[in-house]
Amino acid sequence: MGRDGAERGSSQPEGAWILPVRLLIQPASGEPIRKITKVIPYPTGGFAVVAPYHPAQRGWLARVPADYTKHEYKFHRSQAAEYDANDRVKLSDHADGFVQFSGERPGRIESGRDPETGEAKGLGLISNPISEPIRTGPTFSVQSWGIHEFQEAAKPGSEDIVFDEEDFYFRRCTPDDANSFLLECFVLPNRLWAGVRRRGHRHTLFMSHHHFEGTGLVLEWCVVPLPGQPAFLAFCVSRMRVGFTSPSGFILNGPGYRLPDGTGEVLIAMYPPPPMINPPSATLDRKA
Repeated sequence: MGRDGAERGSSQPEGAWILPVRLLIQPASGEPIRKITKVIPYPTGGFAVVAPYHPAQRGWLARVPADYTKHEYKFHRSQAAEYDANDRVKLSDHADGFVQFSGERPGRIESGRDPETGEAKGLGLISNPISEPIRTGPTFSVQSWGIHEFQEAAKPGSEDIVFDEEDFYFRRCTPDDANSFLLECFVLPNRLWAGVRRRGHRHTLFMSHHHFEGTGLVLEWCVVPLPGQPAFLAFCVSRMRVGFTSPSGFILNGPGYRLPDGTGEVLIAMYPPPPMINPPSATLDRKA
């Protein structure tokens, strides 16, 4: 397994992390370790996912349709509720299932809930509560490419988890043609601690994914507790091949909801935005 911050406080058991936790990637042996994202717990339950380590400030954000009855699903832009933003966002996943993109820096992005209707003021939706997390797929993911433009972590600390070559899976690619990294996170109920064990400096969990790439493959996940909450986090990193126009960037995918017919919606943010003939007419930038 990849190496992690070795110096931990005396009150913290070796192999466990006290949030916030930062997720780092070392693409290959001898190469710099890069900062990818950070998870910060909320005192009221839930957590935020921030990605402040890439230089892109402008992004494309959307609530897009999903069809969970299909292995692959494509959508047209006309089906999405899309916005632009001139500042980076964070993904906020609240304990009651309210999920939204809000500002990485306070006051920059329209967010929050209408006190009368409960609807999102900006871009959000209602997903599963933390007490009953999604099990059909990851709660969130961060896909990164052109990783050389992400900030370097000169000396990983006690809050850091470093994924390296020993950790990577290969999703629809090989070691020879992979050019991006997909970091995925499941939120899992605490009863699944029954399947967690210690491996080196980590707690890990093996999970069988019956619909993963049309197979029942078993993948290994790095476990991080959510103290005081009814669930914990499990992380995994895969290599992939992408063909985005931008030489470097990231996509932050959030959770969604699923209707009885198998359709639903999910949240997505892409930095920098993809080239568009007609950019979104709506913005999440908060008006002064």
